[in-house]
Amino acid sequence: MEKKTFLSGVAAFGVVGLAITGFVVASNSKSGSSSSVASSTAQTKIAAVPTSFKDGNYTATGQYNSPDGVEKIDVTIVVANNMITDTTAKPQPASYTSMRYQGWFLDAYKTMVVGKKLSSIKLGNVSGSSLTPIGYDDAITQIQQQAKA
Repeated sequence: MEKKTFLSGVAAFGVVGLAITGFVVASNSKSGSSSSVASSTAQTKIAAVPTSFKDGNYTATGQYNSPDGVEKIDVTIVVANNMITDTTAKPQPASYTSMRYQGWFLDAYKTMVVGKKLSSIKLGNVSGSSLTPIGYDDAITQIQQQAKA
């Protein structure tokens, strides 16, 4: 009798496992279709970025949210032949912690920007600072609109 109970338990476990696996596969296939919608939307946004810019100096203030609230960063760039030839950034920290992360960003971001096409700038994590680049990118988006030819 024990052998029969054991086999029944194994069979029941197998059925439950298959049901869960089927649910996970179905869930992933549903999220896969929404991912393709999201990626096509992102591609549309990327395609909307101007590719030709007027030479000159441009300034904008980018914003981003941090645990300390809304942070701002003033960004100035110099554009020549659609390329960024110089950039400065002046953060407006809301706290000491924000000031530290913004300082790490300021120490390293220029090499990721100067000499690059204005249309291609999209910063990720810079020297441990993951939020300050969001504000910088916000300012770059505004500048791209100001400078479009």
